[in-house]
Amino acid sequence: MFGWWQNSDDESTEAESKDKAISANLSGVAGIMSSMNSFKTSQRVSDRTNAVLQDLANTMVEGTAADGKVKVTYNGQQRPMGVQIDEGYFQSLGRKSGAGELNTALKEAMQEAHKKSGLKMEEKLKALYAELGFDTR
Repeated sequence: MFGWWQNSDDESTEAESKDKAISANLSGVAGIMSSMNSFKTSQRVSDRTNAVLQDLANTMVEGTAADGKVKVTYNGQQRPMGVQIDEGYFQSLGRKSGAGELNTALKEAMQEAHKKSGLKMEEKLKALYAELGFDTR
């Protein structure tokens, strides 16, 4: 009743269905591959960022005041790590005016160390961004 072309149409429809299924599967695979590449890129960014942060944590900068007699050390993450006051300088300060001079010297040394630390951080992060292909202007 249907003729020989009926089978041909069924085969054609079946072939088209298989082609569509294969195309859909390939599209899915492409999506997975894209996701995997994005994940690998994210992992690389994370690994490099952690390495830079560790490097900054281990990088020390120093701010000084009072002709180098007051020193403040910060790490590259802008965290204060230490203060050194020359004993001779400390003893030379009078009780009343000495506290004010010491406060001023400490503040100046801290500001210098903080600025240097910020510049180190900026330098390291710009290098990281450039390595990752981001615009660093």
